[in-house]
Amino acid sequence: MQGRLASRDLSLDMPVGSEDGGSTGMDMLPDPHEQNPAQLVSDKTFAERFQAETEAFRQTLSGRDLEVFNLRSTADEPLTLQEIGNKYGITRERARQIERRILNKLRSHMEEHIGDVVNIALRQ
Repeated sequence: MQGRLASRDLSLDMPVGSEDGGSTGMDMLPDPHEQNPAQLVSDKTFAERFQAETEAFRQTLSGRDLEVFNLRSTADEPLTLQEIGNKYGITRERARQIERRILNKLRSHMEEHIGDVVNIALRQ
């Protein structure tokens, strides 16, 4: 331990190798934000599959269920439960119950077609 404490400090900004090379110790450290190419391909493939299965699930819905799913779960700016209730003349609680039922169906659909790696979060 004394030997380590007595040694000189090294800077990650210090040039490595020849002085003209321009590379530093920092250049040799892996980038913690860089993803493995295989992981990127896997993520993209899964996202495409998830999108396709979401669309397949959407095709199983009709009427109010389809509209609630579109307005609440897939919209860029989802409506509130109160807004959905006002639109259909139902209470906010009934709109929440409908949404929960749809998301439970979505979870079952995804588990059946993709597997249990998908975790569909239910809004509270």
